[in-house]
Amino acid sequence: MAALSNRDIRALKILAAFLAVVGLVALYIYVFLPQQERLTKVREDLQTVEMQLRADLTRLNKASTAEADMKAALEQLRAEEALICDEDKQAFFIRDVEEMAKKSGVKVNSMRFTDGKAIGRFNDIATIIEVTGSYAGVKSFYDYLEVLNRKLAVRNFSFDLQSEVVAAKDGSTTQKDVLHSICNLSLFIRPKGGVQGGSAK
Repeated sequence: MAALSNRDIRALKILAAFLAVVGLVALYIYVFLPQQERLTKVREDLQTVEMQLRADLTRLNKASTAEADMKAALEQLRAEEALICDEDKQAFFIRDVEEMAKKSGVKVNSMRFTDGKAIGRFNDIATIIEVTGSYAGVKSFYDYLEVLNRKLAVRNFSFDLQSEVVAAKDGSTTQKDVLHSICNLSLFIRPKGGVQGGSAK
């Protein structure tokens, strides 16, 4: 076999380099690119799954919060309804007012109720309470009324000074100034036939 010339050796080196480049290109096209595409697809799938998981967690958190809010609202509703007395127990409110007046040292001059106005399942009874006494006594009466365990809403009230005749033991009489107040409020009542559970007593 004849020895290769320098020219032939150079040609073989060029051919080997060309084949190496072709092999690298083929490796890039047929191996690296598909792997890169699969890797990109896997990353996209993972991102999709992660986003879905976050959305599911958000929905679960919202559902838990909504359930807790609903339970709190129901408890609040039950507490509010517990302050509404039945129609046949309206006299208990009169008893409460008389007890508050006694504790405050004021006199209940009158207490009047009008026909109820339907509001949903309940009746709004317009109530007018008229009391007289000292400034401290009337203020104490309204303080008791504010925290009374009944569902009511004060519409308005008025004040004026009046003279009251006071009889002494010896039969003599004197006059003293007293504070006179009229309170106009809404008393909420559960009418007969309404929901009976949890009514105030």
